[in-house]
Amino acid sequence: MSGFDCVDDESGSETELDTTPPLPCEVTLDYLKQNTKNPLSFNYYMYYLWANINVLNQFRVSRNLPPFSFRPHAGEAGPLNHLAGAYLVSDGIAHGINLRLSAVLQ
Repeated sequence: MSGFDCVDDESGSETELDTTPPLPCEVTLDYLKQNTKNPLSFNYYMYYLWANINVLNQFRVSRNLPPFSFRPHAGEAGPLNHLAGAYLVSDGIAHGINLRLSAVLQ
């Protein structure tokens, strides 16, 4: 089985989930120079990857090809919401070391 992974430095600073992300047209080089935080959160990236892989898989299945799996790296250094977001959109999570910190997610 083939699939996609997503590797990120989860320990880096990111925009919080409860803030409105910038519009794509607002993320220019000047914006990135002035804002050291990633303009989107880890969970936004998880959703967009899942959505695009899902469309690709629908096409592959229509052509009698096997679908791809999505197994992102999550829960190594970032907050627990990374694990929760990855769990909701993936076929499995690679690593998940911080899962031991939350009985609810286990």
